[in-house]
Amino acid sequence: MIKFFSFGPAFGLPSPSPFCMKLEVWMKMAGIEYRTKVRKDPTQGPKGKLPFIKHGGVVVADSDIIIDYLSQSFEVELDRELTPHQRATGYAISKMLEDHLYWAMLYSRWVDPNNWKAMRTHFMGHMPLPVRRIMAGLVRLKVKKDLHSQGMGRHSAQDVYWAAKRDLRVVSTLLGDNRFLFGDEPCSYDAVVYGFIANVIDCELESPLKEFGRSHDNLVHYCQRMHERYYAATEVKSVDGQPQAA
Repeated sequence: MIKFFSFGPAFGLPSPSPFCMKLEVWMKMAGIEYRTKVRKDPTQGPKGKLPFIKHGGVVVADSDIIIDYLSQSFEVELDRELTPHQRATGYAISKMLEDHLYWAMLYSRWVDPNNWKAMRTHFMGHMPLPVRRIMAGLVRLKVKKDLHSQGMGRHSAQDVYWAAKRDLRVVSTLLGDNRFLFGDEPCSYDAVVYGFIANVIDCELESPLKEFGRSHDNLVHYCQRMHERYYAATEVKSVDGQPQAA
């Protein structure tokens, strides 16, 4: 049984981390049984981030590396029907979301004053007040430094959201009238796309990105289809350690 270490449900989402959702949906697609171990502190992971898994005595971190490990361990090939062009397109879209849209999402949650208080309460509300204030300030400062180093944090809020809206528009254009990314059946890249798009448009936190994303009906309906397919049988308020539907 795979032990899946992830942020728990928050803000109306199975996880506020698109990478945790990506991995969980992929495991559901692959039919791999797992137990979720909810964590709020990502530094507990071997690379200081979530998600990570334990499989017997093996600990694996990073969603891409985990998927590669599980694919080999369980002989999973979700994309056998995709053409080389579709695989290349799926990879390019995934990297756009993971390496570009992600930073705008981070900005909208941890830097944007409209959402900062909600993030602080969710992730540090369980701490004693003096510790909470110190930790909240340190975490927010680190996020700002990371954003500045990456480049997104050097821009104004208007420019950050302008750049990220282009990512959403690209996904909407690529999806078109398809039920899933490349047709009537989902592939591994749908796990990535859903994890990120849902974290924008289905999140209870308001932002210009959410408003823009929800103005694209095909993105809204896509997330509804993915949710019904992979989370309809799963309690969003899952208890730490309980088995999840695969």
